[in-house]
Amino acid sequence: MKGRALVVDDESGIRLLLQHALIRAGFDVETVEDGDAALALLRTHAFELVLTDKNMPGIDGVELARRARALHPGLCIVLVTGFASEQSARDSAGIVDAYLTKPFSVQDLRGKLEDLLERRRAQSDPSRAPKEPAPPLPAQVALLVSSDARLGALTAATIGLGIHLCRAAGADEIGALPEGAVLLVDGESCTTEVYRAIWRRQAKDRHFAVVLVTPPGDFHAAINAVSLGARAHLTLPATTQSLMEALRARPGAGQ
Repeated sequence: MKGRALVVDDESGIRLLLQHALIRAGFDVETVEDGDAALALLRTHAFELVLTDKNMPGIDGVELARRARALHPGLCIVLVTGFASEQSARDSAGIVDAYLTKPFSVQDLRGKLEDLLERRRAQSDPSRAPKEPAPPLPAQVALLVSSDARLGALTAATIGLGIHLCRAAGADEIGALPEGAVLLVDGESCTTEVYRAIWRRQAKDRHFAVVLVTPPGDFHAAINAVSLGARAHLTLPATTQSLMEALRARPGAGQ
């Protein structure tokens, strides 16, 4: 048994899906349909994990997460949302541990939970920590992506990492990124102008890092990674763990 989990969602179908998935993952599960009922349980019972929908009647998921965190500071909280925007990431910064973006599969949920719980175990058990310190994460990550959906997916993967996220609108903004920033560039956004802007920046700043982001099965990814001088290649859908590995990759790892 991994502990007790609380599922909060006003849609009965989503509650049932999450309940079954969590039971199969080894949790003892309670479900409620709104934030008031969730808070009543949280005041009288101990839980290790809360999965809450973001948009619900009455208390929304972010406010519920804020109050739940005040009651139980060590609680793992996952926010279930239809779209993980940059604004929602700012609103829930320091409150939510991870996002689960709809539509999702049982495999998506399991991967998110394994990633989240492994991070928590490493924090609580020093013996699980790496023997050598991992390279630090960049303070700022810029995204040059082709769609809001892809922006949301990458935004969700950064929750809990303490990274300042910004969106680069086009090639003109690449040269203005601060020193030490990492550029996550969508393969579909790699126009001639983007290539040239990246090359110009790399010529002036040898520490400027690029991570190529592509969907699975992109046969041109390896060629694009070499052309961009990318330090890593990140395949979607991205998890927090895979994003951390890409951002911490040594120069030349993606080539």
